[in-house]
Amino acid sequence: MSFLNERLKSPMYGTRPLASTWTPLEMDVLQGAKVPRHTADVTQITLYTFAFKAAAVRVLGDLLMAHGELLPISVPGHEYYAYHATRHPDPRDPARADDPGFSFLEERLDGMDFFQLPRNLMYFASSAFLEVYDQHELTGLTFRERWPEAQQGPTLPALRIPTK
Repeated sequence: MSFLNERLKSPMYGTRPLASTWTPLEMDVLQGAKVPRHTADVTQITLYTFAFKAAAVRVLGDLLMAHGELLPISVPGHEYYAYHATRHPDPRDPARADDPGFSFLEERLDGMDFFQLPRNLMYFASSAFLEVYDQHELTGLTFRERWPEAQQGPTLPALRIPTK
């Protein structure tokens, strides 16, 4: 795991694209886990890295590639891709920087379907991402609302964050 962390990490969780020099990682599935993670379509493989099965990449790939890259991982019997965020957009409202939670500006959210904020380990997913995820009955992620109380309402899209 630490080897993978080092390959994916650069300063501030890594923004340097790696695809041009990437060679697929050879990984094994640990036996004896209560619930084998390799059965899910998406699994968390490091603190800040998700692995997507090829089937998930086929339906979510365009949404994922807007702010990152997919790097092949070789797991016996499975085709996975590690998601590496290379761009960290910041749609937060600077006027509400002291508010608890996340205050996003709607006009800054266009095209942000799966992204990570600067200097933040959390990933956010848009309603469009969640719709595709649910439509294809993908597994491995759960989502929860991340709006502060004052911002909930119909004028803002429902962003959600993946959790274990």
